[in-house]
This record gives sequence, structure tokens and C-alpha cells, in this order.
Amino acid sequence: MGSIQVKGRSILIDGRETMLRSGEIHYFRIYKRNWRERLRQAKANRLNAIASYIPWDFHEPEEGVFDFEGRTLPERDLKGFLNMLAEEGLYFIAKPGPFINAEYIDGGHPRWMFEHYPETVSRRPGGEQAYWIGQGNHVPAQLDDTFLLLAERWYAQAIPLLAEYSIDRGGPVILHQPDNEMNLLFTCLDPNGSLFDPEVLGEEGRPGRFHRDLLEQYGSLKALNRRYGTSFTGVEQILPQRPAGHPEGEARLYLDWMRFRMRYVYRYALTLAQWTRQYGLEVPNTYNEPINGFFRGPGNHAEFVRYMKDRGQDVITTCHSYLRYAYHMDANGVPKTALRLECLKSQAADHPTIAIEVGAGWMTLDSVANYANYPVHLRVLLGHGMDGYNYFIFASGDKGFSRTYVTDAYDLFADPVSAAGKEHEVYAMTGAFNRFVAQWEQELADTRKQYDVVIGLTGDLYLMSQYAVEETAVFEDQMSGAGSLSAGKAKNAVDSVEQLAKLLAMNNIQFAVMNLDYPNRKPGFDELLIVPNDGSLSTEAFRYLNEHGDRGGRVVLYPEVPGMDTDGNPVPGLAEALKYRKRREIPRFGMRAGDIGRRFMSMKELGGIPADRLTTMELPAGAEQIVSFEGETSAYRAPFRNGEALVMGFAPQFTGLDNVTALKLALVPLLKRSRRCHTAQDRYHAVCRSGSRMSLVTVVNMTGCAGGDRVVVQTEGGALEFPRLSALEVASLGALMLPVDAKLPYGTLKYCTSELVPLDDARYCWQATGAPGTEGEIAFDRPVRVVADGRQLETREVDGLFIAVYQHGLKPVELHIEPLAEAFN
Repeated sequence: MGSIQVKGRSILIDGRETMLRSGEIHYFRIYKRNWRERLRQAKANRLNAIASYIPWDFHEPEEGVFDFEGRTLPERDLKGFLNMLAEEGLYFIAKPGPFINAEYIDGGHPRWMFEHYPETVSRRPGGEQAYWIGQGNHVPAQLDDTFLLLAERWYAQAIPLLAEYSIDRGGPVILHQPDNEMNLLFTCLDPNGSLFDPEVLGEEGRPGRFHRDLLEQYGSLKALNRRYGTSFTGVEQILPQRPAGHPEGEARLYLDWMRFRMRYVYRYALTLAQWTRQYGLEVPNTYNEPINGFFRGPGNHAEFVRYMKDRGQDVITTCHSYLRYAYHMDANGVPKTALRLECLKSQAADHPTIAIEVGAGWMTLDSVANYANYPVHLRVLLGHGMDGYNYFIFASGDKGFSRTYVTDAYDLFADPVSAAGKEHEVYAMTGAFNRFVAQWEQELADTRKQYDVVIGLTGDLYLMSQYAVEETAVFEDQMSGAGSLSAGKAKNAVDSVEQLAKLLAMNNIQFAVMNLDYPNRKPGFDELLIVPNDGSLSTEAFRYLNEHGDRGGRVVLYPEVPGMDTDGNPVPGLAEALKYRKRREIPRFGMRAGDIGRRFMSMKELGGIPADRLTTMELPAGAEQIVSFEGETSAYRAPFRNGEALVMGFAPQFTGLDNVTALKLALVPLLKRSRRCHTAQDRYHAVCRSGSRMSLVTVVNMTGCAGGDRVVVQTEGGALEFPRLSALEVASLGALMLPVDAKLPYGTLKYCTSELVPLDDARYCWQATGAPGTEGEIAFDRPVRVVADGRQLETREVDGLFIAVYQHGLKPVELHIEPLAEAFN
């Protein structure tokens, strides 16, 4: 019998640290006669696992009639598919819904359920059935009694079967994903999208679930009337989006409704997790992007994981990273990709980072990114800390058998394997990447990304960013990165986060993301904490910031210092500690006639720094002015309890290189130590994940610069700068994964400027890949003989390193390393 265990950031299968290399193959969309061929193509591509949804609708085509053995249709033979996986030595990630999305009609929910039991469909404010706008799929009322009865009956059939095939019973099932993209079919963040159901909102004289939730939180109708500024005589009269009496009360009611909607989804997720254990499946439960769309896409991982853990369910969450989200791996795409991954890592300090859907394209041309960027996309993900991944989709569906509402064959653009079984160019791309990960698996599984700063976000900030009361104008503004122009401070702060990520990535200041409401780091950590805000923070966030300062932590607050909680109640302590006093609020340019052109701020080292809008402040005694506007302070550095703070009266934005330089000048002096990984001229983007057996430095030429650079990475022995005898050159919009401090049987490989894949277990023979026409450089900590493609290279000793240089060509260079006798003396 086997075992799977999540231990910290590692996944252990049969006690061995494992990097998941999975591919999505939908058995229910592929004719059974083709199953084994597709699995063998996946195995040949160096995958170790297969993922698939298990559609409820497909296996219960008529109410009460279940088929998992292919009696009514050969492709319903789930047992046969699981047996085949075991025979081919592949693990299985099971995703039985009830909601699977997968562009499957009604997300896999049986159509007979919605037809026979209309109460299982949630409602919109007017009483009409809720649906996923643009797709037409029904939105289920997930906590409705009838829906739960039918859904549990599905789990009572599917889960025992999966348990029979779980790894602890000798089968291939290693992970289980209840439901998918937990979000009430993408209406959860729409206040009017769904849940206007009698069970939720009750009726006259009968409170609903929403009202019971409010009473549990606030205690009484009197307290609720005080909270909303209303005079309701019955709690059931409190309805979402209903005018409450004054603006603060209406905003509070909006927040309470949105928070309830999120908890509704969490309660359903908890129910599914409990059923999983009740019906005998013990492998880890994973949830894909809880509250999909939250934090602008990746999900509210930290809050969800905490909710589940507090109720006895230790789960892990996963994310998506499609090339189409970022398009090109340039100065826009690289930080977008890293930001999604970092939002996932906010779930907990000790959970693995799994991208459960990674794809090169999509089915519609407006969503197709050039798949030539895909190898770089994968390298960015690995460099920024991905611990496992699943290609979505790996093998296309067969035409005439897809059960989708999108295409007749479920074929995404640039799937590695087509519906006809042909291998796309992407197959070679994924194969090369899988090979690298597989050959370095044990070393990589032990590595963690190194950080310089942490971006602290709060849930209510994102909820309030969608509150449209303060909206003044709506149109695209690509220059500022905003989707619309708004007077809403929350929306402006949220829009700035992607801009901040972009500037940090260009400056090689490595960032993490943390939810301040559910922090995964103890206060006082060494990294710089950056807190975007709209002038408010949650009570938990205020407490955390104060404790962080008490413990010597450093913090950046922008575009102002918060002075109230998210309910609008004054909390002056933070502003008083920083002696924060506004002087002027300078509005965004272009919002009145004749106001043409950006504002320009200045620093001692740099002038002409563009800003869309900003605040000037009084400079407190003992503070240092960092940025000014028209002679007034717009950013200052000051003591903060036992630490330090940088207060910025503007949000980071990218409108030119001056913005990039200004942020670097402002932040780097606040770092407690040198940047963890960068290039000497910041010509390339560089990031490092370190471990006891090796470090991996990923270098990306995301701006298309010509000319070489050198990597500077912090190691246990101090700063390591390389290469020493040549220049590191990365092809325009290309990337390289470089080993650093790799422990080998015969010494330490200090660095190499090629992608190295070991060709033997003893690590004497290597395949080295780099941009054709550039030089590769390899360095060891002791004397070695280096042979490249049969020719012995000159080895030079520089500062105790033994270095050889070779030339990259169209084909990979084969390196043979022979330790010299004196190396062992």
C-alpha cells in the first residue's frame, strides 16, 4: 500500500518528496479505444500524474441510474480508466464536482435536477433563475435541502469508488478536488447575481439564513439598526442592496451581504469535505481558486483555508496560470504571472504551491496567446516557487464526443496532444520542461523562493473596490493600468497592486503576498511590508501592523495612512504614531477642463516622477522627506514604534522608467539586507528559490534588452556574483533556469549559465542549453576536468572557483565532468 502526505511545502508520495507533473486528460471526452495511447503519450512526456473531472451528469444520466463501469456507454467506465492509470504507473487527481466547469453544460450538474427540482436553482433579485451571464449555465442553490440531498447521493456513489482506488489501498488516486472554482458559478462577487432565495432571505415573520448570520455576528435587531442607521421592526426586513438610511450604513450592509455570500460558499465547501471523509476517501482535499475572481483572479486563499481549518478540515488550495492571462512574458506578463502565484501562497506558510491549471491558450481566438511564450511562462512559474502543476488541457477531446457548450471537440489552442493524437510543438516544450523538473526533483522539492518585500492585502479592500457608489467615469485607461476611472479610493488602491508588482519585478525586488486579515507570517519579519489601502483597515490588520512595528518591522503605507476600520469607525492610533497630517489632495489629472498632463514629483536623486493623483503631507519632526511635490512632502520616512515606516501619498504606477527608478530609490534603503536576487544592471528579471541541496536562479529577459548582465544572489556563504569570465546573455523575451550551489557527489556546482539537465545518476554527464551564439560558463568549488562535446576545455581558477567557458550552438552541449585527484586530497 502507498501513502501521500502534505508536509509543509512538500508533497511526499510513499515518503519521497515529489514534484507533481500532471496533465489533464478527460476520459469522458475521449473514446475509450484511445485512452491507453493518450496515457502513454503523457508518460513519455515525463508526466507522473493525470487529472480529470468526473462529471455527475455523465455518470448519472437519469436520476438514480449510476454507471461507472461502461454498461450504458464505454466511456463511462471510470473503473477501467483508473485501472489503466495504475497499469501505466500514473497517479490520479480526481475532480468529481459537483460543479466541474470544464465548459461542460451546466458545469456537470445534471440537467434533470434543474428540470425536476426547480428549487435547486438559485434566484436573482426579481425571482428569475440565476445563471452564469454569458454562458447560460444554471447557478445552483448549494445549501438548499433538495440540492444537498441529491449532491450527497452523488458523493455517496463516487467517493467510495475513489476510496477503493486511493493510494493507501494500492491505487492511483492521490488528491481529491471537491467542486471547482468555488464561486456559485461566478456570481459570488456580483451582489445581485444569485442567493435571492427564500431559504436565504426568508419572508415576513421568518428570517432567512442571511438574517440568522447577521444576528449571530451582531447580536440583536437593535444592534443591526444602529449599524445601518435604520429602524426596521423585524430582522427579515433587512435585505441586500436595500437603502439603509445613510451612506455609511449602506456601505456596511453591502459589506455584510458580500461577506455572507463568501461564507455561504465556504459552508458548502466544508460540507463537501466532510462528505469526502464520511464516505471513506482519506487523500488530501484541494480546492481550486476559492471565490474565483477575488484578489482580481486567484482567489481568497487565506480566509478560505483558515475557515476550513477552524472547522477541522486541513485543506490546500490551488490556482490557475494560463498564458492568456499574461499573453507575453514581458514586463507586463511576468509580474502578472508571479502575482497570481503569490496570492495562492497567501493560504498558509506550510502548504505546497500547486498550479492546477496551466495552459498555453484557449478555445477562442481573442484569448489565444502566442504559444512560443509558453516555455518562458513555465520557467517563470517554477522560478517564483511553483511546487507542482497540471497542464490544462494535455490531450484534446474527440470530435463529436465533447459535451461542451464551446466547441464540438474540446480542443484548446496548442494542446500538447490533439484530438487525433498528434503531438503539437507544445508537446516538445512541455517535455523539455518536465524533464528538467524530473531530473532535479529532489533538489527542487527542497527549495523555497526568497523574498525582499511582502504586499499586505485585506479582503474588504477588494470587496469595496467593487462598490460602485463613488464611480464617476468608466472607460479603459491603459496608461494607468486601471480598467476604469473612479473616485472610489478602494478601487484605486486595488488597481495599484498590479502596477506595484510590475515595478517591483522590474527592480528585481522579490515580492510575496499576505492577507493581513489572516496573516501567514509572524509580525516583525525581516522583509519590508507594503500595505496598499483606501484609508481603512480591518481591526485584525491594525493589530498586526502595530505588533509588526513593536517587533522592529518596517512598513510602507500608501496612498495614505489608515485612520478608520472598514466599517468607518475612527482608529487614530496608526496615524498618530506616524504623525500623519494631510495638507492637500491633488486630484487625478484630466478630470476637469484644461487640466492636461500628469503631476511631476521630485526626489534628491531624481526629478520629473509622474503621478496621476497624490496627497501632500506635513513633514513630522524627526522624519526624512523622500519625495516632494511643489515643495511639499509627498513621501516621508519616519520611526514607527520600534521599526520604521515609509508613508507615500501616491500609488505606484508605471508610466515610464522614472517610476521604476523612483520606487527602487525609495524602497531599497528600507530593506534590512541586500536584495535576495538581482542582476547587476537590472537588465534582466532574476528570482531565486533556495534549499539545502541547491538553489535555482531563473533569469528572464522580459524587456528584450540586448547585451549581457551578471547575476547577484545571496547564498549562505554571502553574495555570489556570476558569471566571472563571460557575460550572461538571455534571448529577448526568453528565460533560463540556472543551478546554483548544487551539491554533487564530487563537490559543489557553484553556478552554471546554461540550463543543465543531468544525464546520469552520478551527475558526471550533463546536457547544457543556452541561446545559440552565446557563451556558457560552469564553475565548481574544486578542480575538475570539463569536456564539452568531446573537447576538453581550459579550466581557470578565480577566487577559489574552477571555471570553464564553452559556446552554445543550435544543439545542446554535452558536458562531461571529471573530478581531478587533488580535489579529494
